[in-house]
Amino acid sequence: MFQPSPLARAGVQAVLLVVGVVVAGRALVVLDQGAGVLVAFIAVVAAVLAPIGLDLWAVVRADREGITWRNRLVSHRLPWSEVAGFEQGPTTMVLRRTDDRTVALRALGLRYFGSKRLAAERVAVLDRLRTGR
Repeated sequence: MFQPSPLARAGVQAVLLVVGVVVAGRALVVLDQGAGVLVAFIAVVAAVLAPIGLDLWAVVRADREGITWRNRLVSHRLPWSEVAGFEQGPTTMVLRRTDDRTVALRALGLRYFGSKRLAAERVAVLDRLRTGR
């Protein structure tokens, strides 16, 4: 199973929560009681839900039969017979299907823990599963 680094997920979540709490606190001070509570609630909820929109919970799982990936909230599965390979996309690694369509694998960024080498090793593991080596 591959997913964004735990450090990246925790760091982004912490920053978003701090920003949400600061915005919520300012809203309570500046706005009237009714609107301030609503703005504060919306800011904290947005900070908690933002990682879903930022693909921080994206996952790639693979076994001998095929590959499963989740980008944001939707999961997909493909058998290896429908996967032509993997390549580097503009912002993340992509899966190339045999029908020449591509799918962004948001859990497989161009770097892992800041390392391009570790990111390439993750893709090599998937490629070995795909080819059965």
